[in-house]
Amino acid sequence: SYNHSIRRLQLPISCDDGDPCTADRCSSGKCVHEQVPGCAAVAQCSLPRYPTERYAGSGTAGYLGGAPKTARFYSPASVAVDPQDVLWVTDTNNYRIRRIPLSGNPSTVVGTGSKGDVNGVGGAAKIGVSRSIAATTDHVYFGDDSARKIKVYDKTSRIVSTVVDDDALPPVGGVADKLSIWLWGLAVTPQETALFI
Repeated sequence: SYNHSIRRLQLPISCDDGDPCTADRCSSGKCVHEQVPGCAAVAQCSLPRYPTERYAGSGTAGYLGGAPKTARFYSPASVAVDPQDVLWVTDTNNYRIRRIPLSGNPSTVVGTGSKGDVNGVGGAAKIGVSRSIAATTDHVYFGDDSARKIKVYDKTSRIVSTVVDDDALPPVGGVADKLSIWLWGLAVTPQETALFI
């Protein structure tokens, strides 16, 4: 984002309004409170406002580690949460992929801060502008718009490798189907059997 921070929107776990005289349930994204027979009438309640907070990033562009709210990012463009509740961030103009455990500090796992296209062990690998990311149990996939590639970070070995190289893509239906310079969306199935771009 252009405010150089990541925001968290706290969603409700349930639609329970705390009233013992209502049966509460969620239907089509809305809370439904049904009166329990024999209880006194209860006033209608409205959907809650979801509290939002700056989760990470000081709001000043730059690169700095430390506590999540004092860390610095430079236009983080995309985030993903893996099954272990770890937040993965494309720190776009710092040319890095950063990892934020939900109860820990941000750390760099991919990138040196210098733009490039070099695979290898995470912190030594170089990437360009990245605006898309997806995470699974074992891997983090991210677009490298500058190199027109999709790369993968192996969480165990910490190695970055290329999954899709735009120059190697075959034509689709007789028409050259090249990756956009701006790869805005990326998703992977939990079993890692398909990648969507």
